[in-house]
Parts: sequence; structure tokens; C-alpha cells
Amino acid sequence: GNTVYKVNRNNPDDREVFEKPGGSSFILDPRFRYMVYSSYGNKILKDILVEAIKPEVIVSNLRNIGDIVYDRDTQKIYWLDDRAGKIGMYNLKDDVGKVLFEGLKSPKKLAIDKSAKSLIWTEGSGARAELKK
Repeated sequence: GNTVYKVNRNNPDDREVFEKPGGSSFILDPRFRYMVYSSYGNKILKDILVEAIKPEVIVSNLRNIGDIVYDRDTQKIYWLDDRAGKIGMYNLKDDVGKVLFEGLKSPKKLAIDKSAKSLIWTEGSGARAELKK
């Protein structure tokens, strides 16, 4: 598993420890006091930092989470399942998610271009990766 530390900047000895199983992607939004992370490559969880509540699974049944990006302004998480060739979105504000794109060929990385209001990703591998919008 992974260990996440929340440390007081004025007193480094004042810290909280959160054990998160098997996660590789991790997003923190201190304004809304939650973190979102992948677990074992097949689900995404939301955890509230200030309360001792069990983490909530917000996306499940994925084959392999390749990437997660977060748009803080809209509170939307975009995820990429590279084995299933899918990109999806989960709106943390409304607790609603959906698949946006299917049938993609080896999608690898996601990015948000806020100025163009676009979601960008790469397909393929190595030097032959293509940029998509």
C-alpha cells in the first residue's frame, strides 16, 4: 500500500498518517478537504481528510487506471483506462460519472487545456504517441 502524510508546516512533528492500499494515482484538493486515489488499478476512491469515514468508491470495474487528472474549477476528475481503451469523467460536486470516449487505441496520458476547454490525451506507445483532443 501507500502511505500519505499530512504534516503541519509550522510543526513537522504534528502529522497525520493515512494508509491507502495499492494506489498509484493521487489527487488532493485542500479547499474541499478530500483526496482521490486509485486502488489496485481497477477503482477510484474519494476520502474526506477531516472525518474518520470509510473511503467511498466513486468509479469501479475498470481494467487498469492509466492516468487521472483533476479540474479544480469544475471539481471533475477525468480517468483513463488504458486496457479497456476508455476515458471517463466523475463530477465530485454532483457525484455523477460517465464514460466519455470508448474504443481508443492504447491511451496513455491525460491533460486538461483549460484555455481551449479541451481534454487532451496520447494514444500509442513511445515515440509514436499521438496527441488527441
